[in-house]
Amino acid sequence: FLFLAVCVYVAFDHVVSPRKLVNLPQVTGIGAPFLTFYYLGALSIGYFMGYLLLLSGKEEARQWRKPSELGKALNRGLHIGLQIGALVVIAMLAWQNLGTIAVNNKNDVAGTYAKWLAGNLPDGKAILFTDNDMSPQSQLLRAELARSDAGGQTLLVQTHKLASPDYQVRLANRDNPIWPRPPKEVHEAKRIDQLQILTMLNDVSDTTPIYYLHPSFGYFFEQFYLSPENGIFRLMPYPSGADTLDKPPLTSGQVTANTTLAETIWDQFNDFPEKSEHLWKNQFLDSLIIMGWLSRNLNHRGVNLARNNQSEAAEKLLLAACKLYEGSRNGNVIAQANLRQFNPKADYEFDEELDLLIGEDRLLALSRIDSTLKSYGPFDLAQACFQLGQNFARKTQIRQAYHELTRAAELAKTLPDPVFYIADMFVSYELPEKAQLFIERLAIMHNANPFTPKQQIKLIRLKAGLLLVSSGPVEVEKYLLEQLKPHMNSLGGLHTMLAFHLDHAQNAKALGLLNTWLKDNPNDLNTLTDKGQLLSKLEQYDKAVEVYQSALELANSQDKSNLISMIAATYTEKGDFKSALKYINDAIKRTDADNFKFQKATIYMAKSEHEKAVTLLDTLLDDNPNHEEILLNRAESHMALEQYDLAKEDFSTLQSFAPNDPRSYHRLAQIAKEQNQNGEELTNYTLFLKYVDPESVPAEELKRIRTRMKQLPGSTE
Repeated sequence: FLFLAVCVYVAFDHVVSPRKLVNLPQVTGIGAPFLTFYYLGALSIGYFMGYLLLLSGKEEARQWRKPSELGKALNRGLHIGLQIGALVVIAMLAWQNLGTIAVNNKNDVAGTYAKWLAGNLPDGKAILFTDNDMSPQSQLLRAELARSDAGGQTLLVQTHKLASPDYQVRLANRDNPIWPRPPKEVHEAKRIDQLQILTMLNDVSDTTPIYYLHPSFGYFFEQFYLSPENGIFRLMPYPSGADTLDKPPLTSGQVTANTTLAETIWDQFNDFPEKSEHLWKNQFLDSLIIMGWLSRNLNHRGVNLARNNQSEAAEKLLLAACKLYEGSRNGNVIAQANLRQFNPKADYEFDEELDLLIGEDRLLALSRIDSTLKSYGPFDLAQACFQLGQNFARKTQIRQAYHELTRAAELAKTLPDPVFYIADMFVSYELPEKAQLFIERLAIMHNANPFTPKQQIKLIRLKAGLLLVSSGPVEVEKYLLEQLKPHMNSLGGLHTMLAFHLDHAQNAKALGLLNTWLKDNPNDLNTLTDKGQLLSKLEQYDKAVEVYQSALELANSQDKSNLISMIAATYTEKGDFKSALKYINDAIKRTDADNFKFQKATIYMAKSEHEKAVTLLDTLLDDNPNHEEILLNRAESHMALEQYDLAKEDFSTLQSFAPNDPRSYHRLAQIAKEQNQNGEELTNYTLFLKYVDPESVPAEELKRIRTRMKQLPGSTE
């Protein structure tokens, strides 16, 4: 009875039902009810009802005990009561849900959207990309293409699965294959890395057009950009040899097509936003989810138009993006923020909490930026673009970082931060011509409104980077000594000059600089640590240990452990392994951290005590079996111990992680040679030459490998 009552209670969607407990995102209110649990609940109700009806409806004649009349009456009452209760529950559930179900079915937003999306597909052969978060969209399209029998020349691809060799092999094995088969050495790999995927995409795009069903971002867009085409986007490669990182501008035809698309979408879907709020509150989320997809699409197009100086067209698309999603809790807050920037008096009631929602601790928080872009589409606000640019730069997605940072600089003409970031990025990537434009702009900004001392030091460092390319280190040193005079009593000035000395092997000058600073700041822990590292680099190991030990008195618990490990590293470089083990054991005793245990294993390797190193590395791999650096060191220890089968196993695992890394093939070839396996040796040397950058290997080594290959049976060298 208790289980039956609980299942019936859950069916009425009260406090503890799956729809109430589902972990909905806090802002949009979109989630998916646990349909599987409702199904199991319905099965359980049927089972419990059947069991109780069977027990209560069966009058069993027992020879040793005659049932009382009261018992018979209670049994019959229970039997009839259960049947009446079942009818009442069915009637109440029908009364509660039939209206909403009818509205949702009459709505048919999924069918309407699927037909619209299918109607926007290109004619002929095409590959259609969709990201993991948009899998339901591709499922709707797949169903519509199957229904209309119109998908024979299209291939739907889940981009998040492209790193899987098995998935790519399945794509290549389709009846009408338009996806290339990955190289044989990739088949047994655990994953395909991003560089290989990009290479494959470039090859595919030469013969078959690739489209995205929705806006996207990520590493693809370092070599490709989205070109709007009907209601979807064509993935286009950037022109080869271009001297700019900018996207190609929109054509006048594309501007007109985007505006027309927004009008078409609004005409076809304008009835759904109002209905979606009612359906959402009753946990029918189809309308809201699909309106979110369309809103994100239009927001992306609107931002693209804005960045092409098409403000009037951009405003129309952003307004449509806002209206399509107004049935959700807060609407498309990013589209609202973008629209408000264009026209604060637009014909739309902006959310009261808009400024709070787009704050740095909410949608722009580092942990949420990616999900924000996936839910709503791109920002076109100065501070947001700056934060997005930094986020892309951290992922080394430089082109996308450049797009966001330059847009931030355009939107906030007096804000130097994004300009500093772009200039620094170009200097660090050794692109002085591109950096020069932004450094000149910073100089103009500084003349108009003097920078803070910290910003002045940044500008000096950037100018020094340009001067280094044109005039060499001697002139740069003179420039820095002159320009940094007012700043040498600050950490920024110290570190700028110190970095120059270290980058140009001027270690004695760097040491003098540190000593001068420490005379005035003897308790500066970070500078003491820098001095210890520099002394180790100069092979003044005893002095380095003295500096580290003096720093120990100033350090907290965690810093002490790190300093002790540095002392151990210094003794390792000196060759005093006994002292190195003493200190690293102390660090392990303090924190039991894996990085210190790994350091201890490397000390054993330096001592040629590889058995002890392997034992330690085995323990570390028990907790993290796919840690590549630990695997590599264990493989090298196995090689040193001439345990070639074990070394081969580890290097093969490493090769499966990165099938285009030539180092694994080189070591596997050496193992094959030791085991007299000529075929494997030749195969691995061939793969080594296939993936290696010839500039990264000494010419003598390449010559030796090619000579060896000629000696092997079956060689074509």
